[in-house]
Amino acid sequence: MASSAEQPVVWAIRFTDRASDDIQAAEDYLVETAGDDIAKAWSRGLIVEVAKLARFPTIWPAAEEDKLFKQSVRRMLHRRTKRGPACRVLFVLRQSPDDAPTVGTIHVRHSARAPVTQQEAWKIEASE
Repeated sequence: MASSAEQPVVWAIRFTDRASDDIQAAEDYLVETAGDDIAKAWSRGLIVEVAKLARFPTIWPAAEEDKLFKQSVRRMLHRRTKRGPACRVLFVLRQSPDDAPTVGTIHVRHSARAPVTQQEAWKIEASE
């Protein structure tokens, strides 16, 4: 009897308009403060890291602001360099029988910023 190993689930990756705007704002800031090459490298690196969520999104922990949202929110950290400042990528996992499982990237935030407030959480959810 041959056994077949189940293929791992591949999650679709989607960015909300809010998350895309967050990334663009961070890139614009980096262009002004560090230059175009560094800004482009940062945004490319971020996209590559977020794409890795397609394989194992559940390894990332709940965001500290998870309780402020109606759905479970996880967070991934991204650094341009090993010792550089981090940004927090907040995302949700969506599964429905009618669609492929999806990682919804909802917000990107510099880690030095204060956690998301309740009012910000409402705005983030409203933009989905």
